Amino acid sequence: GLIARAAGGGALLLVLVLFYRTSFGVGLQALAANRGLAALSGVPVRRHEFFAWTGASLISGIAGILFGLTSAVSVDGAVVGFSGMIAAIIGGLTSPGGALVGALLLAAGEGMISLFFDLRYAIVVPVLALTLLLAIRPRGLSARVETIERT
Repeated sequence: GLIARAAGGGALLLVLVLFYRTSFGVGLQALAANRGLAALSGVPVRRHEFFAWTGASLISGIAGILFGLTSAVSVDGAVVGFSGMIAAIIGGLTSPGGALVGALLLAAGEGMISLFFDLRYAIVVPVLALTLLLAIRPRGLSARVETIERT
């Protein structure tokens, strides 16, 4: 369990450093903001897209392996993916840190529900959280437009 958590934390730190502290990360941010403008600015769009999809696939595979090491794997694992997507929406799709905060808030909410009610009701927390958030703050918790700077 501890090795899996350390590996997950290390992977998260590596992605954040790559995304915010390298020219490749700046290119990915530009590509995410405006594909055409990124291409006109000299960002090799096809190469960045290839590495973004490859990196996302690798990280997803590693996350699946680590999740399988620390818990029972079943068909119900789709709930984890659903919760992850909702956490990203809650935190703001343009903010990896916001997605992490969204995940922590969802985990706390699910934990609180499981303390007072039956564990199966914890599945309702992500849907309720998403519904409330989209009603109150449609852009997510961060509710900001990120600027991209060259480093």
